[in-house]
Amino acid sequence: MRIGELVSHDEIYVQPFTSVGAVEGKLEERGYVVVMDQGKFVGVLTAADALSSGHNLVIDCYREKPLIRADEDAELVMSRMLGRGSRYCRSSTARRTTSGACRRARCSNASWTSRNKPPGST
Repeated sequence: MRIGELVSHDEIYVQPFTSVGAVEGKLEERGYVVVMDQGKFVGVLTAADALSSGHNLVIDCYREKPLIRADEDAELVMSRMLGRGSRYCRSSTARRTTSGACRRARCSNASWTSRNKPPGST
């Protein structure tokens, strides 16, 4: 399974100079938001980023997340995320533009489901 099949494209987008307080509910609901500035990807802000930074603006709180290609193997991506302690990654197209984000838990669930399919099933 390729990571591109697991990437969420239904994102919650916020501006970099938005206050953390203004996105608090979105972070509680989703666990992360995608930071965009004038249509350009800036980063992914997680609830943990916001809580640990002590800053008031989204731009000051987000931390870089692993960038992966949509055609990469989901299990290999999950292993890299585990090694880096990342719960989220961002996916890119061949042109290196961000195409969405993926949770490590979603990779793990897909891997588990794939490994436990009965032989011959699709």
